[in-house]
Amino acid sequence: MLSPDEAARQTLDALGMGPRIAPGWINRLSAQFMGRLLTRKAAIRLIAKNTLRLS
Repeated sequence: MLSPDEAARQTLDALGMGPRIAPGWINRLSAQFMGRLLTRKAAIRLIAKNTLRLS
């Protein structure tokens, strides 16, 4: 997992470079996987389920 500072730095560095950013190589790989193999609705459900207990 990226630290909050590193995630924020990578996100801010990418401003203006495209419509979305996925900081960290694991997140980029996951985004590519979900974008190609899952519908948007299915990807949102999967992310919601996996991040439910993060707060």
